[in-house]
Amino acid sequence: MRNGARKNARGASGAVDVALYTTVSVDAVISDHPEVDWEQLRAVEKGRHSPLAPLRPEPAPA
Repeated sequence: MRNGARKNARGASGAVDVALYTTVSVDAVISDHPEVDWEQLRAVEKGRHSPLAPLRPEPAPA
């Protein structure tokens, strides 16, 4: 399976596309981003604002 592959799923409001990722690619996010406080992130309760929200992606190289 390639990262980001799509799978159709059935949600409460109908069919939705869900991105699928391998466990290896998800685990790599943690080591690729040591600046993130992962324990704080995991403790965010449902409906609360994510501490990642103010982060902006770096611009793509030209």
